[in-house]
Amino acid sequence: KLETLGRIRNQDEFEQEIGRLGNLRHPNLVAFQGYYWSSSMQLILSEFVPNGNLFDNLHGLSYPGTSTGAGNPELNWSRRFQIALGTARALAYLHHDCRPPVLHLNVKSTNILLDDNYEAKLSDYGLGKLLPLLDNFGLTNFHNAVGYVAPELAQSLRLSDKCDVYSFGVIMLELVTGKKPVESPAATEVVILCEYVRDLIERGTASDCFDRSLRGFAENELIQVMRLGLICTSEVPTRRPSMAEVVQFLESIRNGLGL
Repeated sequence: KLETLGRIRNQDEFEQEIGRLGNLRHPNLVAFQGYYWSSSMQLILSEFVPNGNLFDNLHGLSYPGTSTGAGNPELNWSRRFQIALGTARALAYLHHDCRPPVLHLNVKSTNILLDDNYEAKLSDYGLGKLLPLLDNFGLTNFHNAVGYVAPELAQSLRLSDKCDVYSFGVIMLELVTGKKPVESPAATEVVILCEYVRDLIERGTASDCFDRSLRGFAENELIQVMRLGLICTSEVPTRRPSMAEVVQFLESIRNGLGL
């Protein structure tokens, strides 16, 4: 898989970034395998991950026995939960185990690839810059999808690890509901996933949020992951947990201990 690395002014700067990427090692990160540099184009080569990306598996393709545009029936709740946990672990590694820490800033379901066992492999992390360098980095290089972008990033370009936490929270809601971050069921209507889930919870009909294919299975886990998604998508960055805390919460849910 080839992907652009971002704005690199010269070959020395490019190779310096490549060296940093090459030192990142985690089972839930897509492995970096090589690069190409020219004055007009810079590319990185990463491992091939066979089951495509999470977005297509949830919403974007048709599978045998399903209608056009239906999700992959193999993506049951057990696999979805493992995808959430694997992605959280990858982000926690970037934020807390790397020195200096690394922000992703482009976390979305198209950047979560799935291997043969439907384990998550986070890609595109080469577009993130190390925290000390971020103030001088042009955000035009980040191709964030509508619906995943933290409010403070969209409104005032304030960058922090909590931007990734917000985006990950949207992905958790996407996994629980089977809905896209932004949908337009009618020409004059736009539904924002976070707002949709909060509205149903306020009405006392949280179970109406669930993807129909998941209803009746581990509903307690669904509710807790949904609540964690809402905490992660708080409008106030300081109210969002760190990714290390998110991993702990998810492991507690998996072990039946709850939030």
